[in-house]
Amino acid sequence: MQYTAALIEYVITGLISLIWIALLLSTNIDFLTIDYNKFKEVLLILIFPLAYIAGIFIDTTSSLLFKGIDKKLGNQKKKTTTNHEKNLKESYEKSAEILSYSVSDTIRTMESYVSRDRVARGMALNSLMIGASMLTVLDIKEEYPLIAASFALAITSILIRVRLKGLSDTFKIKAIHNLKLRNPKKD
Repeated sequence: MQYTAALIEYVITGLISLIWIALLLSTNIDFLTIDYNKFKEVLLILIFPLAYIAGIFIDTTSSLLFKGIDKKLGNQKKKTTTNHEKNLKESYEKSAEILSYSVSDTIRTMESYVSRDRVARGMALNSLMIGASMLTVLDIKEEYPLIAASFALAITSILIRVRLKGLSDTFKIKAIHNLKLRNPKKD
């Protein structure tokens, strides 16, 4: 997937997810009493990065959920988890093979994979730091669900990062191998 296309898809998915996140938050926050004119510039600056991050998380989580649902419903042939991971890695290897015919496309794809790895890694640390900050500043008894959610997000971010990193590494290894085959060094 081209980086620009991925960016747009993630932002759109993220913007939609921000709607239900805001709805969930509205149980504890009265959004109607907030004077948005005081900090509308900050909101405009933050909305797209937040949407992009949410989009990546929603995309990855939904991919995992749908694969699990398909497996439970028997829509997939009986495969073990290792076979599923092997098929996923083979898919990335096939993409690397195809893209190796165009070095610029390989580079763009690799940059997009590195970008999403970076976002997941950053989100893991940010969620962990937010949780730690809340533990330090807030009353734990009253804010327990919010603090627990922050740490749950950190753990989820770490798991997503591990999965994305593995897929990116598979792509990079195969892409390097294919590029070396197409452009052997002359001694």
